[in-house]
Amino acid sequence: MVDPTPYYEDEIDLRQLLQTLVDGWKVIAAITAFAVAVSGVASFFVIAPTYQAQALVMLNDLKLNAPVEPLALGPETYVTLAESPSFFRKFSEDLGIIGEFRVTDKPYSVNVADDKRTLMITVKDHDPRRAAAMANAAAAELVIHSAAINAGNLQGAIDAQLASAQSNLRSLQDLAAKTPRTYALKESLANDPTFAALVGQRLGIRPDQAAQLTMTVEVLNPVWQDLQTKITEAQTTIQDLEQERSRILAAAAQGDELAQAFRARAKSDALGDGLLNLNQTQLSSLAITSPAVEPLKPVAPRKALNMAVAAVLGVMVGVFAVFFLDFWRRPVSAATVTRDAA
Repeated sequence: MVDPTPYYEDEIDLRQLLQTLVDGWKVIAAITAFAVAVSGVASFFVIAPTYQAQALVMLNDLKLNAPVEPLALGPETYVTLAESPSFFRKFSEDLGIIGEFRVTDKPYSVNVADDKRTLMITVKDHDPRRAAAMANAAAAELVIHSAAINAGNLQGAIDAQLASAQSNLRSLQDLAAKTPRTYALKESLANDPTFAALVGQRLGIRPDQAAQLTMTVEVLNPVWQDLQTKITEAQTTIQDLEQERSRILAAAAQGDELAQAFRARAKSDALGDGLLNLNQTQLSSLAITSPAVEPLKPVAPRKALNMAVAAVLGVMVGVFAVFFLDFWRRPVSAATVTRDAA
């Protein structure tokens, strides 16, 4: 008795797959060449080149011969400062690019180097000279802002100490005004026999009679003397603080002059000598160690990489297209096998 049982079997023939790829090599080559060509045209002629410039700023310990020290700011504080709208506004004013960039889309980035003392200001722009100018302008504004922050902190601390010293001086002067400068001290001549004998001879009396006499002596009040010493010390302290305050104000004015000199030339030449002159600012905790220079080669687009990626994608798309065309052209069939059973 014969019981034919049909069944379907799907087989993957490696030889057939390879033959499909061989037969469709022209399709693969055409798609790959098209992808590489499009990538090449876009990389060389469509996408504008992007240049990168970088300036380095070193964080230094500000040493001053002052009764107060400025508040030490870490590198992360300056990174946060560079992200602030006020900093970005001054940066834009320096270069005359107000409105070209949004606060949330700044053209620069500030990062802390591995040594935790160096700030890296990186700028990417389609104009190589403007990229270097923007990096230097951002570095300059960090130095200027650092000097302004330290000047404000020092002036505030000195003013507070000066007010305290002046208040202390007034208190001492009030107390000294209420304290008698001298006081009367009665002494018996018996305490000084020699002096008693001299007094007796002068008065024509016996020494024992002179020893019974007393005298009144006016002496300086030690409390008043101590107050005068403290008043002198307080006046010296106030004088030192006033001199230091004047020195801080002069240093701040010098920093402002350097900042104005840089800003006046930043629009036309942010790469000039005015940039490094900012390192002479006495109150800044930052110094520009490596100004940005005009880059010679763009960092983007990376033409070779783009074309290589396009070639890989082109091959993948070509292989997919070849198999799809082969599948589309091949009719759907089912193999029916008849099995004889005894």
